[in-house]
Amino acid sequence: MRALAERALALPPPARPGPAIVDARARFVAAGAKWRPAPGLMRLICDAALEKTACPRL
Repeated sequence: MRALAERALALPPPARPGPAIVDARARFVAAGAKWRPAPGLMRLICDAALEKTACPRL
């Protein structure tokens, strides 16, 4: 329930130049830990994880 509330009340992140970064933790929990990113998003996630693309450090 908390993840659903966080998702509903979440403010959009501030606009930043460069590729979009998605914090999908609440989505994953709200979907019963069964959320799967779209193929294009999965490719971006893998590229960022393998440092094949520039990704700002938070």
